Order: sequence, then C-alpha cells, then structure tokens
Amino acid sequence: MGVSGFWGAYLTERAERKFDVLEKGLKRTSRVVKENMRTSLIIGLVDGLSPFLSMIALIIPFFLLPIPWSYFASFSLAVVLVSLLGVLIARIGRQSIIKSILRMLSATLAIIVILYLLASIGLV
Repeated sequence: MGVSGFWGAYLTERAERKFDVLEKGLKRTSRVVKENMRTSLIIGLVDGLSPFLSMIALIIPFFLLPIPWSYFASFSLAVVLVSLLGVLIARIGRQSIIKSILRMLSATLAIIVILYLLASIGLV
C-alpha cells in the first residue's frame, strides 16, 4: 500500500503541477521544475507512508495487550487517527472541524459495512 500510495500520489501531483504551470503560462525554469518535483515527492512520501504507519500503529496493541483489550485499543486508536485526519482536512479547507470529523467517521463506517457485507457473502 505504501509503494502504491507513493507512486500514485507522486505521479498525480507531478502531472497536476506541470499542468498548472502550463495553464498559467509560466516558464518551466529549473527553479520551478525543482520546486514542483520536491513538492510532488513530499506529497508522495506522506501519501505512501501514512497508510503504513497507521497500520503499524493499529497492530501494536495486539503485541502489548491481551486479545480482547487489543481489539478495543486498536479500534479506539483508529477512531482517533480518522478524527485527526478530519481535523487536518478541515484546517486545510478552512471548514468546520466537527463536520469534517463526522464526514471522515461516516466514510469509515461505510467502509466497515461494505467490508462486512463482502465478508458475509465470502468475497473477502
């Protein structure tokens, strides 16, 4: 997931930044190219590392706690991480933090329901 996330985000950001430069009629100077490449690389790294680091954080309780407690701890940690992502998105978009957190939690719940349904019919 990390490698896939990195390459997908990097290539998408790179293409978008290239298009943005061309659309604005800016010259593709070496400074602009280096800046766009650096920004695309950082976004790619963040997008690639975040699922990996989240996964590591969510499995740590299973090594430290008894199984019943580890499920609760991992689930609680997942809610916190998704909520923090909602806060980040709200801050970037200058939107309501509460609404953004609720949107993220709703999306998470929808994914859980879809995965449960797929598992119940044997597709996952």
